Amino acid sequence: MKTYEAVEQFAALARMIAEGDWGYAEPWQGADVVVVDVAPAPTPNAWLPDYEYVVTQYVRELSWVFEQARDAVKDHDGYGMFKEEFFGRMGEAVNACGSDVPITTHLNVALFAARFFVESVIGRFDHE
Repeated sequence: MKTYEAVEQFAALARMIAEGDWGYAEPWQGADVVVVDVAPAPTPNAWLPDYEYVVTQYVRELSWVFEQARDAVKDHDGYGMFKEEFFGRMGEAVNACGSDVPITTHLNVALFAARFFVESVIGRFDHE
């Protein structure tokens, strides 16, 4: 898969979100990222780090964006090596917004983080 194909898919998703035509999915849990409405308390003295919890009141809608982003990049060479960073950046971007924002903010911020990662990181490794 080439970067431009993923970017085209992200552009189509952005248009859908702008039109209020987003989907719903089961709560996302993958690549060390979990989308929740309330984050659990951290595990004290855990050997492994906790998951990255993405806290939003729009769990099912944001999970849909995560699934769509996954589908846009999962066939790219190296997906297994970058997926934690990819989804982690999406989650960090949403968490940075805070919780008192419209649904479109969370969806678009996650989508922008995905697109930025694809264009700035993955795009460097495309081969003709």
